[in-house]
Order: sequence, then structure tokens, then C-alpha cells
Amino acid sequence: MSITKETQDALAAKKRQSVNETRSEFAQSAATQKKNRRPAEESQSEFGMVARANHQLAARISELEKHLRTRDRLLADIKHQVEECQQNGLHVSDKALTEIATLEKDLGNVAQTHKQPSR
Repeated sequence: MSITKETQDALAAKKRQSVNETRSEFAQSAATQKKNRRPAEESQSEFGMVARANHQLAARISELEKHLRTRDRLLADIKHQVEECQQNGLHVSDKALTEIATLEKDLGNVAQTHKQPSR
């Protein structure tokens, strides 16, 4: 059984149409990809900048927390020394005691104001 010339032509035309449709779909896909590439690259770049800033801020927070721990240790040492002086019968001026109490109160208020939310 042989295929007629008309049937062959019809099959060839159908195949050409299918190839043309595939090419058109590919061209549309390529255009969409090209259109979306720039916003994706910009988003990726922005994400990188945010990540770097976040890393720098985390390092700064860590540094400040270290300073706060040092400050708290120094304040505790001063309080301990004052208590020892008082226990040994040495006079600590009211002004010094008032300043230490004020410092503790102020630092406590700062700590409450800047308390981090629980994670």
C-alpha cells in the first residue's frame, strides 16, 4: 500500500506546522526567560546585599553584647568593693552610694528598653 502524493504533502504540511508551532513556543519561552532574567538577577543581588548587612549587624550586636557583659562585671566589682569597704568599717560617701544606685537604675532602664524579643 503506497501513500499518495497528496497524503505525503498533507503529512509534510502538518509536520511543518508542528515544527513552526514548536519554534514559536520556543521563541516565546526564550523571550519570557529574557524578560524575567533581569528582575531575578536584581533580586539575587539585593538578597546578597541584605545578607551582608545582616552579617555585619550580627557581628556588631555580638560586639556590643560583649561590651555590656564587661560593663556589668565592672559594676558588680565596684559594688562588691563598696560592700567590702563597708563591712571593714570604712566610710563610703553618700554621694558615691547615690551615684552607684543611679547608675544601676539607669542601666536597668536601658536594659529593659533594649531587651531583645525572645527567639
